[in-house]
Amino acid sequence: MNCWLLQTVADREKDDSYRHSALEVMVSLCENAAGMVKKKAAQFIPPLLEQCLSLMTELDDNTEEWLNCDNADDENGEDLMTELDDNTEEWLNCDNADDENGEDSAGIGESSLDRIACSLGGFVLDPFLPTVLRLMQDVSNWKNRYAAIMAISTIGEGCKRQMEPIIVKIVNDILRYLVDPHPRVRYAACNALGQISTDFAPTMQKKCHEKVVNGLCGLMIDLRCPRVAAHAGAALVNFSEDCPKSIITIYLQQMMENLEFVLEHTFKQVFFLLAFGLVQ
Repeated sequence: MNCWLLQTVADREKDDSYRHSALEVMVSLCENAAGMVKKKAAQFIPPLLEQCLSLMTELDDNTEEWLNCDNADDENGEDLMTELDDNTEEWLNCDNADDENGEDSAGIGESSLDRIACSLGGFVLDPFLPTVLRLMQDVSNWKNRYAAIMAISTIGEGCKRQMEPIIVKIVNDILRYLVDPHPRVRYAACNALGQISTDFAPTMQKKCHEKVVNGLCGLMIDLRCPRVAAHAGAALVNFSEDCPKSIITIYLQQMMENLEFVLEHTFKQVFFLLAFGLVQ
């Protein structure tokens, strides 16, 4: 692991294949020689994590297309985490759920961060978390907020022991972004809450149930952005799967009423479009 590899990843003028290959060398080294990396290359870990995060911002900013995209898997596409496309309109209209992960650099940045966290564990958390929290507070750039939130959900599996004692604070920080002005940031917040529900069950459900359920239910019935609303519903499914019965029963009526609202209004929209021949 050396500075040249990090410089290659950071250089957006270079071909993406070179950047991705340089990152793969470093990530593979973390996976196959974790002990050596911790002992002899610890100084390279913080900049390596920052490069993964930077890649996760390389996203398309076409929100309209994203909102209409049918491919749900695109959210985890292969793009470096902060190098995001600014086409927000395209993203909002995309029917492809796979589209978010289809953006090469962002998806590769995210998957690399996951692999590093699983290989090095809590060793990555202390130097990395301050950077993530700083980006989450960047009101001027939605891509930074998006990447930071996705990063938190990505490192959860590998850093569970270190994150679980502060899971309430982490969840509270993420909940604020369910009402973020940008739809992709709201989507990322839903994604993070769903992933945390799985990685930190049942601790998260026991300690954070009221705010999480109310926040996701509120977003699920906001049909102005159907893709975000659908992801809020998916996050609720993750939350419910490992939630103790004594807790989930408190919210069943609320969840069913919200689901009924969504189904009713969605069918109304479909019937309207069919009536005017806008869909076949």
